[in-house]
Amino acid sequence: MIIFLAALNDIPKQYYEAIEIDGGGRLQRLWHITIPLASPSIFFNTIMGVIGGLQVFVQPYAMTGGGPNDAS
Repeated sequence: MIIFLAALNDIPKQYYEAIEIDGGGRLQRLWHITIPLASPSIFFNTIMGVIGGLQVFVQPYAMTGGGPNDAS
C-alpha cells in the first residue's frame, strides 16, 4: 500500500489539470494518466505478490505431496 501511495503522490498535478481543462472525466483520468504513470509500481507489487504466494505454497505442497491422497 505504501508503494501504491508513493506512486500516486509522484504523479505531477499538471497532468490532472490538463485533462480537466481538455474535458476529460474520471475514467479518462484514471485510464490515460494514473494507470500508465503508476504501472512500474503496479508491476513491482504484482511480482512481489506472486513471489510471496509461491513462498507460502511450497511448504504445504512439499509436506503433503500435492493432494489429500498423498497426505502425510
